[in-house]
This record gives sequence, structure tokens and C-alpha cells, in this order.
Amino acid sequence: MIHSLDLWPLENFDSCPFIKKFYSGNFEIKYPWEWLKIIDKIISASVTTTSISPKAHIAKTAIIVDPVIIESEAVISDYAKIVGPSYIGKKVTVGNFSLIRNSVVEKNSVIGYSVDVARSYIGQSCWLSRSHVADSILHDHVNIGGVAC
Repeated sequence: MIHSLDLWPLENFDSCPFIKKFYSGNFEIKYPWEWLKIIDKIISASVTTTSISPKAHIAKTAIIVDPVIIESEAVISDYAKIVGPSYIGKKVTVGNFSLIRNSVVEKNSVIGYSVDVARSYIGQSCWLSRSHVADSILHDHVNIGGVAC
């Protein structure tokens, strides 16, 4: 069981399907940033082989570096790169030239064109465009965009 103070956004696993599905253990949480270490341990222990749903669409030019889990109806676009251990949930779209490494991306999220996601947890139905997200926890329905100068 995880014991935590008021550590929004992850005060429990009910809204974190990947963690809820693969979590086993007992962690003591004192500070919010300690979630990143726990998420990394869960990813490393849970994603040990590559599993790609036959209902996922992976572009021929996409690069998948083991180990990763890619769920059904996920779309990995041209020249996108996913480096394991990583988890890509159902109906996730990963845009052209994006890079995802050592991260969890929950269902219905969109990782747009040229986005870099590293060592992070991306909740359900998030939209990221032209940005770099590292060592971060984004809860559901978060939109992040960058503007070219």
C-alpha cells in the first residue's frame, strides 16, 4: 500500500490505469517528486518485453526500441521513436518526429508533432504539441503547447 500526504495529482491509483494494473509493492511517499522514482520502478519491472497490439498502427519509418507495450488502436506516426521501457495506452496518437522514452502515456492522449517526452507519466486524454516534457507527472486532460519563435 502506498501511504501519501496530499500529493495531487496522484493521491491514489484509481485514475492511473497503468500504475493500477502493474503496481505491486509497498512504497512510502513523503514528497510529491518521489512519485517519479516509483513510476520508474513500476515501468522497469512491468515492461520487460515488447508487446504491440495487432490493432495498433505503426508507421514503417517509426522506430521502436525494446521493451515497450503499445495497446490497441494506438497510432505511431512517421519517424516517431519510442524507447523502452515505455507504455503507450489505447487510442494514443504519437505524432511525426516525436520521441517518447521511459514514460507512460495513458489512453486517448495525443503526443503531437516533434514532442519529446522523457521519464514522465502522461494521464488520459492529454494533448502535447511542440514541447519537451521531462521528469513530469501530468494528470488527465492536460494540454501543453509550444510556440515557435
